[in-house]
Amino acid sequence: MISIVENKQPDEKRFGLKSCFFLSFVSIILGLILAELAVKYSEVNDHFTRRIFSKNLLRASDNPILVYENKPGGYSTIDGVENRINLQGFRDREYNMIKPQDIFRIIVLGDSITYGLGVSWDETYPKIIEQLLNKRSTDSDQRYEVINFGVNGYNTVQEVEHLRINGVKYDPDMVLVGYNLNDVGNYSREMPYFNTWRNKSWRFEETLKEQFVSFILQHSELAFMIKYRTLQVRLNHWLASKKETDELKKARPIDYFRVTYSIPTELVHLRQAFIDLHQIGQNHNFSVLLIIFPILCDFENYFWANLHQKVVELSKSCNLRVLDLLPIFQSTGLPAASFQRRSDDFDHPNPAGHRLAANAVTGAITSL
Repeated sequence: MISIVENKQPDEKRFGLKSCFFLSFVSIILGLILAELAVKYSEVNDHFTRRIFSKNLLRASDNPILVYENKPGGYSTIDGVENRINLQGFRDREYNMIKPQDIFRIIVLGDSITYGLGVSWDETYPKIIEQLLNKRSTDSDQRYEVINFGVNGYNTVQEVEHLRINGVKYDPDMVLVGYNLNDVGNYSREMPYFNTWRNKSWRFEETLKEQFVSFILQHSELAFMIKYRTLQVRLNHWLASKKETDELKKARPIDYFRVTYSIPTELVHLRQAFIDLHQIGQNHNFSVLLIIFPILCDFENYFWANLHQKVVELSKSCNLRVLDLLPIFQSTGLPAASFQRRSDDFDHPNPAGHRLAANAVTGAITSL
């Protein structure tokens, strides 16, 4: 009897271990499913990039420089404001690609400022410029079209490529480039999103491991959130290690800009983009005007004036005309908060800021 009991004990232990492993496995799977659902259907994930931009307004691009682009026909609501992308891929009305004879056509390149994040499409400075030019036109046979080519998160390199492959098809007579200080590098939240979505490698010649990881990232909100947030933490640590501590107290918001403009390779890329922009204009017979927008923060003790001057000098050395809007905004005597779309947003102007910029740019255009 004793020997029989002894023989059964190992089997019972094995059965017990198998049951524990099975229950643990099922619990883990159920936990992951619940976590996935929680991330997918709640605000836990980064809704700004993951939901609004990636699924509704942006799509991946086959062009390795662009990385992503506006999604034709895309629609979403951001902070209560409708965002609608036309069938040509612009936040604008539909246009005939063939320019009518009586039209002077202007294309406006830029990032989310030009795109008009936080304001209606007809409150953006490109559309106000169009209204002002047509109102001021004394020649009844001359009309103006100002097409908004802005894409959220684009830097200058992407904007020039956007012009090269898309903009020149519309035969512009002039190109405006809305420049934000973060356009010198890859500051956008959209870029790391799409790089994360693709597992930081482009779709060409991916290994089986990269393909598998990309598949998981593209189909799992939970996996994407973990990797995306990890990359953001690493970026923040890198920025913190590069800051000048004696100036840190003065820097508001985060002094990404001074860090980036101290990196020689970023300035080389920016200079080449300016050179390419001028050359495309020469090849296609249109003029170019670079418009520098200020950071909407403390105009009286503005911390980045030297960076504005650096961009002005760099653009002029590449034979580009430039309009720095910082003195325009400062001349109003109003606090920077008067032009912010939101109190925690130092980049994107409200309708008053767009109108102020549009008036200044329209004056510069008519004086050329």
